[in-house]
Amino acid sequence: MFCLLAAIARIRKIQQLLEMLDKEQHTQNKDIIDMLRYRQESSVMLLQHSEVLQYLVEQDPLLDRIKNPMGGVVGQA
Repeated sequence: MFCLLAAIARIRKIQQLLEMLDKEQHTQNKDIIDMLRYRQESSVMLLQHSEVLQYLVEQDPLLDRIKNPMGGVVGQA
């Protein structure tokens, strides 16, 4: 009889631990999903900024002169 009560108590402890682990796993999965979403958004934003900077560099006449300061063909001497 005593062994049965001890087993029931132990099973309840194990069930509580399993519930805690389930909640922790859920929280970790949610955090991973949030991090992946942030990574995706950051990558898109970085690509957009890169495209904007490239456009601005192509449109700026001063930067065009800096790329080729001598004004001639760049290549062999």
